[in-house]
Amino acid sequence: MGGAGTPPSHAARYLAEKGVFTQEEAAFFKKVVGFRNVIVHQYLAVDVDLVKRVLESREYRKVLSLAQKIYKAVQDP
Repeated sequence: MGGAGTPPSHAARYLAEKGVFTQEEAAFFKKVVGFRNVIVHQYLAVDVDLVKRVLESREYRKVLSLAQKIYKAVQDP
């Protein structure tokens, strides 16, 4: 899937090319990684309304689904 330092956009593209993610899932994955970067590196710039929308819509559940897909792909190469 790429080594340390591989940009998430490359990982998302690779996972889509290998059929692990759909294009829609790959785009969502990139957004999740970008949001994580804001939380970790620019926590003062966090959009509280966005956090509220994600929590209310339960979109965070998609992250578990992506993780399960990655896990399955690693188990069954």
